[in-house]
Amino acid sequence: IASDIHALPPVYLPVAISAKVHTAKPQDASLVERRVVQALDTFFHPLIGGEHGEGWPFGRSVYISEVFLVIERVSGVDHVVETVALRRL
Repeated sequence: IASDIHALPPVYLPVAISAKVHTAKPQDASLVERRVVQALDTFFHPLIGGEHGEGWPFGRSVYISEVFLVIERVSGVDHVVETVALRRL
């Protein structure tokens, strides 16, 4: 049995998301944009994010369909137009 144990911190990978979103009310576009950004920040948080808000399991993939779902659940979003792009920075 080894007497030395070394733990390394996790490596987080930044991502960029671009999406075209139509709001239910055009005058609420700025507010809805802030809500979408907050929802995505929360969803991608490594410790409290993910589908169930319990953090991300090691090595789990992210699917574009999940990103669509997060955006479309935001209050004030009517629908997502075209494609959502997810890329690693």
